This record gives sequence, structure tokens and C-alpha cells, in this order.
Amino acid sequence: MNKIKIPPKNFWDDDNWAHENYQTLLKQYSNKWVAIFNHRVVCANEDLKDVKNFLKKNFKRKTIPLLHIEDASHVY
Repeated sequence: MNKIKIPPKNFWDDDNWAHENYQTLLKQYSNKWVAIFNHRVVCANEDLKDVKNFLKKNFKRKTIPLLHIEDASHVY
């Protein structure tokens, strides 16, 4: 049986920071995937695969929040 790994505190700190600053992020990163590390955007791209590849190459930490910053123009 696989155990669920809970992300560390720094993951949740960065995730909370991103949600608290969503409106600011929206101005610069509209309709992009962003990766947050130490309360900073370290990568942003429209293609999630490119963001993940960047993180694999440049960061040892495996748990980095990824958010899609939507401008609300999408209809689901």
C-alpha cells in the first residue's frame, strides 16, 4: 500500500502566498502556469510541461506549488 506524502511547510507557505497575491500575479502572468518558490515566481509559461521541465533541471525540491493564473475569460 502506498503512503500519501504530505508536502512540507514551505510548500504550503508558498501556496498561500500565491493565493494571497493572485491579483498581482494576474497582471503579469495572465493565462500562464507559474511555479512559486520562496514567495517568488521562478518560472512562468503557457505550457505546463515547460514549467515542469524547468523545475526538474533547476530545483532539487520536488514540492513546488504550480498554479494556473486565469483571467476568467475561459468558459468551462
